[in-house]
Amino acid sequence: EYIVQLDHEKSSHIIMPAIHKTKEQIAQLFADKLNEDFGKPPKDATVDELIGVGRKVLRQKFMQADMGISGVNFAIAETGTLCLVANEGNGRISTGAPDIHVALMGLEKVIPSFAELPTLLKLLTRSATGQIMTTYLNMISSPRKDQELDGPSQFHLVIIDNKRSAMYQDDVLQETLTCIRCGACMNHCPVYTRIGGHAYGSTYPGPIGQIVTPQIEGIEHAGDLLDACSLNGACGEACPVSIDLPVLIRELRNKQTSLKPPHRVIWNIWRQFYRSTKRHALLSKFVSLCSRLPMPTPKAWSNTRTFPKPAPESFSTLIKKQKENERESE
Repeated sequence: EYIVQLDHEKSSHIIMPAIHKTKEQIAQLFADKLNEDFGKPPKDATVDELIGVGRKVLRQKFMQADMGISGVNFAIAETGTLCLVANEGNGRISTGAPDIHVALMGLEKVIPSFAELPTLLKLLTRSATGQIMTTYLNMISSPRKDQELDGPSQFHLVIIDNKRSAMYQDDVLQETLTCIRCGACMNHCPVYTRIGGHAYGSTYPGPIGQIVTPQIEGIEHAGDLLDACSLNGACGEACPVSIDLPVLIRELRNKQTSLKPPHRVIWNIWRQFYRSTKRHALLSKFVSLCSRLPMPTPKAWSNTRTFPKPAPESFSTLIKKQKENERESE
């Protein structure tokens, strides 16, 4: 997270924000952005050396901060305890070192009691990073008490709705709220792995982003994300809490179609071509001819990803050639 902030970027993954950068790019970024006090790493720095530089910078920021802000992975209603998981230790320092701790929590994070917590922790860590258990598990039930030596003197919990109540009112889409933010659906999505997280232009990319963002920002503003899906079903199979993501994506697509009549016209045209093998072959030939012409690159696409190069031959043509070669070889 510090790496992408330093480079004025957004996260490309909800668990691994800087997964799109190589260690060489990170070494160059540190060399360009950090001053000599923190020890600029060489361009061929190892991962451990880069971690050491980041630790040195962030430790100073944490110790000087007046207020620390965190999220919440789970909130236990029985005791009022917040559960935070992390692998870097930043969560523990930012909630314990500053004098004020502010926690931001989506209202769906509440669970009944400690009895449900072990199962959810196992699902989260194994699905997110393949660990048996997270490195740091923080339980926060109150600010610093009189007999305690560390911790904040003030604690504030901000409960966020941001359209979550509306999601809960929908009999189909309320399943969105069971997401534990592990990122497993993104790791198995062939579209996400092909184009990366920045192409989605939202905080949540991948399959989970396709159902969360349109519901928060509105389908009329973020409905285009729903088109970044091939409905292959990999996300639904990978989800550890069994969210049927393909069903939710189709449900939102139906809502999008009803809001945008032109979409229905386009899909009707598409259906007419794909119901006939002759019309499909004619369309494929036309597209193949057009692909040889110089075409302007859409800026909305090229700003975040490389524009694909059309194949010199269609899939149908390749299959026909393969069958002809098989016959000749016989």
